[in-house]
This record gives sequence, structure tokens and C-alpha cells, in this order.
Amino acid sequence: MEARWRARRRDLSRTIVRWRRPLAAVAGGLAVLSGLAAVQPHPLPVEQVTVAGRDLPSGTRISHADVTTVALPPAAVPDGSYSPGDAPIGRLVAAPVRRGEPLTDAGIVGPGLAAELAAGEVLTSIEVPVATAWLVRPGDVVEVVAGNPRGADAADVVATSATVVATPRDADGPDDRAVVLALDGAAALHVAQAALGSPLALLVRGP
Repeated sequence: MEARWRARRRDLSRTIVRWRRPLAAVAGGLAVLSGLAAVQPHPLPVEQVTVAGRDLPSGTRISHADVTTVALPPAAVPDGSYSPGDAPIGRLVAAPVRRGEPLTDAGIVGPGLAAELAAGEVLTSIEVPVATAWLVRPGDVVEVVAGNPRGADAADVVATSATVVATPRDADGPDDRAVVLALDGAAALHVAQAALGSPLALLVRGP
């Protein structure tokens, strides 16, 4: 019996010696993996934000093709931004927006502005020379002037007492010329008809 027990001990010792190095390698690998997992940084929280999918000129009516979403750290999300579920589809851009720039309520002509219109007033967006677009400010009362096709030096006033609602934020290119006006429906139609064949300009009225 004792001889048999000694034989088993010898077999066990040989087995341990044979597998000692492989077992040590496995244990070392597990230790390395455990250490790597411990130092892996935790993913930072992000928020999905609606941004312009292309450069949007002033007065653009936003469609689904005009926007996309990006993930931003909470600290980088501007106030008044839109989540993917409440993108301002169908509303007007009040000022130019560059591709990738978050859309915010401050740059959108929306129900808030429309709610403040007087009875019979509507919003319209017109293109004027860049210098004119930067001359006016929201709240200014202006006259809309159209070049007269009968002569280079002639011009007609096509609308009076129009109130400036929104203007461009910068004048980097030809898309930065749109001004949003509030005026009565008949005058807005007259302005739209004049814009079909004539360049438009604005005259600022004094107080």
C-alpha cells in the first residue's frame, strides 16, 4: 500500500513539474489582462445634438436633408440646441449656419416670432446687398426699394413700415445677404413680385 502511495506522489510531482511553466504563463497573462481592464478609461458622457448638414443661408426652410446629428460632451452643447427628436424641420434659418454648427433656438425663425406678429402681418425673407444687410438691426423699421427695370437710375418703393426681424451674423459670402422682415400680407406679396425681376434694397427710417 505504501509503495502504491509513493508511486502516486511521484506521478503527481512529475505532472506539476511538467505543467508548471504553462500554468505560470497563463496566470501571468490573466494578471496582465486584469491590469489593463483596471486602467481602461470609462467612456465620457455625450449628448446627441442636431447640427447643420451643409451651409445654410439665411432664410433657408430647414428640411430633413439639411440636418444631421453629432455626439458632443455636455459642456460643449450650446444653450437652446435641439435634440434629434425635436429638430426644427420646416422652420426658417434667421442667420447663416455653417456645416457642422449646432442649431439653436436663437438662430431659428419660429413660432415665438410668429406669435408676436400683429394681425395680418407675415414674415418674409429677402436678399439685399451685403452692406445693406449689415446696416440694419432687428427692430429697425425700413422701406423696401426695388430697382426699376425702366432705367438704371430709377427705383420704386414697394413696401413701407416693414420691421426687421433677423439679419445675417457675418458677411463672408453671397449667402449672407438675407434679411427677414415682418410686414402685412399685401405688402409681402408686392415685395415677392418685385424680387422676381429687380434687385432689392432697404431704406432705414429714422425715429
